[in-house]
Order: sequence, then structure tokens, then C-alpha cells
Amino acid sequence: MDQILMIFYSLPLISIIPHMLAYIDPGIGSIVVQATVAAVAGIAIIARVYWDFLLKFLGIRKKTNPGFTVDEDSAEKPDDQGSEPKL
Repeated sequence: MDQILMIFYSLPLISIIPHMLAYIDPGIGSIVVQATVAAVAGIAIIARVYWDFLLKFLGIRKKTNPGFTVDEDSAEKPDDQGSEPKL
């Protein structure tokens, strides 16, 4: 019933809208291609930025702290000469 009333009330609005003269411009094709390329590039950049987060969220990659790993070769070893640091 509500849909019938909505159609009934919208009929006068449709009758007062003038005839629209619209066409597809020849340049619209290049705009569509440009928008498609931009959307693909945007999706690729977002995927690259959040790829590690996505893998960790899905449990494919384990959570690690790469900033706090210490190699045994690069770790500072105590100096036999005393407490004076090497420069």
C-alpha cells in the first residue's frame, strides 16, 4: 500500500521534469579508463601497505618484533680491557 501511494504522489513530479537532452560524450571513455586504472592502482597500493597486517590477521604469518632481534655476531661483547668503550 505504501509503494502504491509513493508512486501515486511521484507521478506529478515526473510530469514537471523537462525532457533532458543528455548524451555520452566521446571523452567519457577516457574518463572511465582513467578511473579504472586509478582504482586498480589504489587497490594495489592499499594491498601492499596492509599485506603484512592481513597475513598476521589471517594467521598465515606469525607475529614477530623485527626491531628487537639481536644477532650474536653484531651484539656487543664485554671488553677485556676495562669499562672504557671503544670508539
